[in-house]
Amino acid sequence: MAKSQRLHAICNAASLQLLLWAIVLFALFGGTSAQTVCRNYTGFLVRPNVDRNGDDINCLGSAEVDEVFLRCRADPSCRSFVSNAVVACYKRSTSPLTTLNGNCFWFKPDCKAISGYSVTADVDRDGDDIGNFGDLDTAASRCNADPTCVAFNQLGFTKRSAAPLIQRTGYCFYSKQTTACKPILGYIATPDMDRSGGDEIGFFGNDTANACSANPGCKEFNQTGWLKRGSGSLIQRPGNCLYAKQTVCKPIPGYSAQPDVDQSDPDGEDTLGTFPPVDNATSICNADSTCLGFNQLGVAKRSTTPLVQKQGACFYKKQTVCKPILRYVATPDVDYTDGNVIGNFGNNASNVCSADNTCVGFNQLGVARTTNTFLNNNYIRSFADKPGYCFYSKQTVCNPIPGYNAIPDVDRTGDDIACGNTVTAATCDADPSCRSFILIPGLQFGCAKRSVTPLTKVVGVCLYVKKTVCRDIVGYTVTPDVDHDGDDISVGGTVNACTSDAACVAFSSSNGGTQGSSKRIAAPLVAEPGNCFYLKKAACQSIAGYTAISDYDREGDDSGSYNSTSAAATICTADPTCVAFNQLGITKRSTTPQIPKAGSCLYVKDTPGPCCVFIPTNVYTWQLVCNIPNNIPGAAPFPPSTTIGTLTAAPGQSALCSGRFPSPMSVPNYLLPANETRLFSSPNGVKCAGQFSNFYQSVSPDGSFVVRCTN
Repeated sequence: MAKSQRLHAICNAASLQLLLWAIVLFALFGGTSAQTVCRNYTGFLVRPNVDRNGDDINCLGSAEVDEVFLRCRADPSCRSFVSNAVVACYKRSTSPLTTLNGNCFWFKPDCKAISGYSVTADVDRDGDDIGNFGDLDTAASRCNADPTCVAFNQLGFTKRSAAPLIQRTGYCFYSKQTTACKPILGYIATPDMDRSGGDEIGFFGNDTANACSANPGCKEFNQTGWLKRGSGSLIQRPGNCLYAKQTVCKPIPGYSAQPDVDQSDPDGEDTLGTFPPVDNATSICNADSTCLGFNQLGVAKRSTTPLVQKQGACFYKKQTVCKPILRYVATPDVDYTDGNVIGNFGNNASNVCSADNTCVGFNQLGVARTTNTFLNNNYIRSFADKPGYCFYSKQTVCNPIPGYNAIPDVDRTGDDIACGNTVTAATCDADPSCRSFILIPGLQFGCAKRSVTPLTKVVGVCLYVKKTVCRDIVGYTVTPDVDHDGDDISVGGTVNACTSDAACVAFSSSNGGTQGSSKRIAAPLVAEPGNCFYLKKAACQSIAGYTAISDYDREGDDSGSYNSTSAAATICTADPTCVAFNQLGITKRSTTPQIPKAGSCLYVKDTPGPCCVFIPTNVYTWQLVCNIPNNIPGAAPFPPSTTIGTLTAAPGQSALCSGRFPSPMSVPNYLLPANETRLFSSPNGVKCAGQFSNFYQSVSPDGSFVVRCTN
């Protein structure tokens, strides 16, 4: 089996994975608890009939348990692995555990903390033994009393030296702590270690850090003042501190950089060639679809795993970007391995797959597939690593439930109140602490949750988020599920306290607007499910030819100051370089960036033109809608219930679109991906999205919106 192959299922979510295993094991063992026999693996302890739900690094088929063992042993982040009749997975943690008959759970033993010693898991020092004292406590006591002892392992072997270390899964290595190294910015300190002689560049006394930073040839220095090239052997030197320069990797567009690691390829199987310098390697890798990354020396690789620590190295991994396709969930760097190929339909694959009930998805080449694997009428999706590929899975259909917003193919992993086949919307309705729940169509299984975020993409799951009901308050604009932390004037009062206080700009309430906190500042906002945030409205007058934006201002880029808004409007209308002015009569050459400013009114000049916005249909997909869809590929007209304002646009200035989306919105406001808003500022559909680092968007519960970006 190829070392990169893996099996993913929609059971990546902990609750679903447990259920799938349980269903199969029930079928195999007839629902009774059979005796489970688990093999022994060196360096791991084993417990039968238990599982660690979730926290998977990766999963393979149940027959690949030996491969899973090898991967876990080689991965420092792996703490355990499991196997049963269905699947074998390796994991980042060892707890909490749940009962699961027929399951085998192997785990690396935790290392006991011992005062005066630093402990490192899964390593050992071969040889240089002083003696064997049987257990940890006796070994620690003997080592404390012996000045020649610097370390011991969990078997009780005391050591005269602590280096070099070798990997030994399941071992715990204890090093005597004798030296406290002061932290130095830009360097990693290692106590009681040094480089062997002949490695020195020179002696610089107390200025070693600055001298090393200024010298490209310097990789390390010690606290006595010697600069090092980093080429000598590491040696133990009690009382010494060795400082290694932290690697700074040059950023390269289209690649993620990882410092001080490299791809391990001892047999050269994964090496495409060496193409120095790094800019040349970038060009070579960009042009070669089999190239997945390269290091700082320009060595190009067709694999990005395994990665090993290597001081001074930089490994660049090619990033895969999957374009969004409506009604499909994109998974980068994988392809589908299960089922039969329906055909290669190129750019028409989404339409063909949508019309075919047997189609589960397609890749970026347009190759569509069926599935052969079902469980309770639900697809089990099997993926294999395929760097550079994108697989588009058919989006899960989530039935609407009154009082909840449905989001397909995502989960709030963890924070469960209860899970099982009896969890429904009624379960969440009856529990005030419940903010959301998941349902898995076809499996009659769900979990009630205390929170909504963070979200994880899980194909086949429906997340239902409880709608927040905020009452309307005259003179305020309300936004559900957000809050501003701190800056309270008073706590526990009514909105009347804010209304009568000139210093109050906002009111925050967790019970629908009845009681809450008065705020002197209204930004920044953070997600707070269940909260209602009321922003005091600024009374902005209507001025012909301008769109008024309340409670925002453009600071700077002033072109003049006038004693009234009417005077500013007259001047701005006649001046082609003027695009806006505020309630103080200050005219502006640009409209971005803007800042929230309670009580302010920003008037933006209207210039008719087409307006297009990507409306999120869920967390991962969007639909492009326009008031003038002609000549804009893929654009659909705004729905009939949508009213459109105007778009102001001038080259080098800004574009603004305002209007109203259909109400109610299809997703919770706080889940709108603000950085995915797109505007088109000319009839031929040229988009300004790539340049809008400073932008503003506002979407109210009634569907009204204002969006702007730099053109």
